[in-house]
Amino acid sequence: MTASAVARRLARLHAAAPIRRLNKDDRLVVISDLHMGDGGRVDDFRHNGALVEAALRHHYLPQGFHLILNGDIEELQRFRAPRVRAQWHELLQLFSEFSAGSGLTRLIGNHDMSPEPLVAGMAKAGQALRLVGDGGEIFVFHGHQAALYGPAINRLLGWILRWIASPLGIRNYTVAFNSRRKYRYEQRVYQFARSHHLLAMIGHTHRPLFESISRLDTLKMRIEAACRDFARQPEPQLAAEIHHMKSEFFTLTRSPGKYAGQSMLYHQGLLVPCLFNSGSAIGPGGVTALEIDRGIANLALWFHSSRNRRYLQVEERHAVRLENTDIHRVPLKTEDLNYIQTRIRLLS
Repeated sequence: MTASAVARRLARLHAAAPIRRLNKDDRLVVISDLHMGDGGRVDDFRHNGALVEAALRHHYLPQGFHLILNGDIEELQRFRAPRVRAQWHELLQLFSEFSAGSGLTRLIGNHDMSPEPLVAGMAKAGQALRLVGDGGEIFVFHGHQAALYGPAINRLLGWILRWIASPLGIRNYTVAFNSRRKYRYEQRVYQFARSHHLLAMIGHTHRPLFESISRLDTLKMRIEAACRDFARQPEPQLAAEIHHMKSEFFTLTRSPGKYAGQSMLYHQGLLVPCLFNSGSAIGPGGVTALEIDRGIANLALWFHSSRNRRYLQVEERHAVRLENTDIHRVPLKTEDLNYIQTRIRLLS
């Protein structure tokens, strides 16, 4: 299959997707790649399961967010569904509360391709969703549809995961996170979204993206801006922040199989802010999610301060503590949705 064939596949996916009207007062949260397993040592989700449940139960549900589960919710390539659902019974019941309340939409991924409901009474999973508002369209799908391979290769990968990777203790984010192959998936989705003048929200690569910009490229821009500020007004605290960002930048570029020293910008012209990625719920630093909150787009991070204190403040944004816990939420990036969609229309 060629890249043009992938573009045609995405066009068919887009044409067949149901449309949901997006109003200015709507609140939605998109999470993906939970990879819920059996609770054992190769269950990638067990370290963050309580974190996801707390965020959903004590923040998103009471505040009326519509929950979009964007693929790879269950890890069915490694584990059988009854074992997964027995282990995560309480979380599945929480999904039911969303379904009966503020609403839930589930889309399938390549690790949970069965459309059957997670629990009784919940709707079947779809392939994609189109959120259409006055400012433009948001096209939500898992992202594996941008791969060159088809279902047969996916079944082979599932066999490898179940019978080779799992016995060896290999976990999902150590073999897939930010590889060049995953970057190519993102590039294909970016090109499709750019050519169709829409905003695409995916998962699959486990790499959070906001306005088509990765952490690596964000660091480049922040370092440049901080150096300009330091030239105008030298301050020890700012010098320390520049040193910290520079250290993180070189750590990322030197990480084998992740960035390989490459920028993650998707083409040579004007960058169009049309590609967003919710990241995953299995990262060691916490759980990322994309929010549309009454016209504001956020890339939010949920984390335990006892494990990770680095994100208690991001630029001028302070993390907010969840009740009497060590769980915090911080918006890593935030922007007016109408502004994003205006730039997509003008630049694409």
